[in-house]
Amino acid sequence: MIVGLRAGDAGDLADVLLAAELAARMGSRLVVVAVRDRWSRWARWSTGMYGAFGMEGVAYASRNAEQEVDDEFQQRVADVVSLVNVEWTLEWVSGSCERAAMRYARRNPTALVMFRPPSGR
Repeated sequence: MIVGLRAGDAGDLADVLLAAELAARMGSRLVVVAVRDRWSRWARWSTGMYGAFGMEGVAYASRNAEQEVDDEFQQRVADVVSLVNVEWTLEWVSGSCERAAMRYARRNPTALVMFRPPSGR
C-alpha cells in the first residue's frame, strides 16, 4: 500500500492514517511517499551553492535545519501510523507525489497505489 503526501501538509496525515488502516487489514506494508515543499528544495539547492563558494558554516547550518524538519515530519507520521499496528517506511522524493508513487509502483509491481480524488473547486 502506497500513500503520497506533501511534507508539511497536515491534512494529508488523515490519508496516512486511512492507508495505514487499510494496509493493516490487508496484511501489507505501508510506504509513505513524501515530497519536500518548495522551500525545502530551495534550501537544499542553496546548501550546495554555499558549499561551492566556500561558506561551509552556512551550508552546515542549512543541512542541519533541513534534517531537523525531516526528523520532525517523520516523527509526526510515525505518531499517526503508530495508532495502527502496521509495518511502514518513509520514502523522500522530489517533484509530484503522484508521479513518485507511480514510479515506486512500477519498481514494485505488487504494490497497491491509492489516490485521493481531486477536490472540485
